[in-house]
Amino acid sequence: MYSSESYAIRLTPLQSVKLFGYTLDAKKTLTWKDICLHENISLVKCIEVGVDVKKLYRMQPNIREWIKLNKISIEHINVVADTWKPHLFNDFHGNLGDMILYRETIKPEMLVQSKIKFSDLQDKYGLDFNSMLILNYTLDEWLKLGLKESFVSAHTDEQLQALFGKSVTRNELQEQIKRHAYSQ
Repeated sequence: MYSSESYAIRLTPLQSVKLFGYTLDAKKTLTWKDICLHENISLVKCIEVGVDVKKLYRMQPNIREWIKLNKISIEHINVVADTWKPHLFNDFHGNLGDMILYRETIKPEMLVQSKIKFSDLQDKYGLDFNSMLILNYTLDEWLKLGLKESFVSAHTDEQLQALFGKSVTRNELQEQIKRHAYSQ
C-alpha cells in the first residue's frame, strides 16, 4: 500500500515548468507535499497542464484535503465530479445559492451521483418553486433526483407547467413520479 505523502507523479519538463515555474525548485515529480507547499499549484492547474486525474486522485483521494488547502473551489466542482464524486453540501460546504450561481457546472447528474435527493434539497437546503425555476432542470432530471408527489400536490397547474412544460398535466406528473419510483 502506498502513502499519499510519498506518492510521486512523474512530470514532463513542460508540466514541471508550468507548475513550478522557471525556478530552482522545479522538479521532475509532483507530490502531495509539493501541492501543500506551493500556493500557486491547484488541482485545476494540475489538470490543465495535463497531469492525469487518476494519479492526482491516487496521490490525495480525500477531496476535503484539497478543499481545506484552497486547491479546489466549488466553481470547479465539475472538474473533479467523476473521479472524487464530491458532495456539494458536505464536502464543499455549498448551499442553494452556490447551486444556483454555478448551475451551468453543477448538473443534476452530479447531485444524483453524490446521493443528493430532492427531499434533501427541499428539507435541508431550502429548494423551493422559485429556485427550481432558476435551476431550469428538465422533468427527467427532477425525477432522477426524486421529485415527490407531495410537491406536485402543493402547487398549482400553472406553476407545474412553468416548471415542467405547458403540455404536462398534474395526473401525468403523478404517474411519472410513481413509475420512476417503482423503477428504482
